[in-house]
This record gives sequence, C-alpha cells and structure tokens, in this order.
Amino acid sequence: MQNRGRAGQAGGPCRAAVPCRAAEKREQQLLEEHKVIRKGDKINLQNLLFTHYRDYVIGHNDVRVKSAELAGKVIVLYFLPLHHDLVYSKMSTSYLTDTYTYLLPDNVFEVVLVAYGTAEDLLLSDSYKDNQSNFESIFRQMPWTAIPFPDITSREHLAASLVHPEVDDVHASCIKVSN
Repeated sequence: MQNRGRAGQAGGPCRAAVPCRAAEKREQQLLEEHKVIRKGDKINLQNLLFTHYRDYVIGHNDVRVKSAELAGKVIVLYFLPLHHDLVYSKMSTSYLTDTYTYLLPDNVFEVVLVAYGTAEDLLLSDSYKDNQSNFESIFRQMPWTAIPFPDITSREHLAASLVHPEVDDVHASCIKVSN
C-alpha cells in the first residue's frame, strides 16, 4: 500500500487509510475540546485571560493586576514550557525584556507569562513543588505579569488553544493580542 498523508497525499505520515483517519479524528477532537484559536480569529481578552474566580494576573511580590488595568494595551502572551532549560530562558527573554522596558513608560504594552507543561511533563517532573519552583525561578527574571501558577486550568487551556501542538521543540513563543 502506498504511504498516504492527509487528504490522500503520498509521502505523509500515515501508512494506511485507517490509522490516518484515526489520527485525523483525534486531531479534530482535540481542536473541538480546546477550541484552538487561529490567526484572524476574534477573541475576547477578558474570556481568554481571566475566569469567574480570578479577574487578575500577578505581578512581582504577588501584586494583583486587575483586568481593567490591561484595557487598551497591546498584550503579548509569552508561552514558556516549565520543563525547559532555564539558561535558554534567560537568552530568549532578553530581547522581549528590552522591548518591554522601552515601552513601559508609554503604558500601552503588557506581557503576560503563561508557563505551561503537558501531562507528560508533569509525570516526568518529581512533583508539583518542582514545577512551582521552576515557575518562580523563571518569573523572578521577568519584569512583567503572569497567569498565577496555581491556576493550572487557565494556563493549560491557553497553551492548548494557542500553542501549535506540532511545535514541541520550541522553548518559548509569543503571541500578540490587541486589546
């Protein structure tokens, strides 16, 4: 049998029609579950970043930055896997930090850190405390806000909705959201 990819194209990842259909069906289920946001989609920042229980992101020293304080700003969501190399984090964050510091006086720009990890990452880590320690270590280096670490559901939902699932070797990615 000829190797077929999506939509029957030769050279794709599936070896038979049945596994290919199963993979496509699973991908469709994931898209529906997480309501993946695509380029050009209109989104409500309030619904994206905040919940009925949490109407803030955190700044340093656990200062709560209310949703109203982000109104009218350009928001950059900075996705950073909890399991990745902290040395790389410092390098990849440097440019964004410079930009943030430059634009800070204008009060038109905010970065929100979304630290995330997959279920597999959680199994590989020793404990919740290790992940929390990684989060605190990463966040301490950054001058901006973050989704609180205990709000795992929001962090994972954002990552599932906005981080491309096939780009698992990327250490960090940014998404600009105009408010």
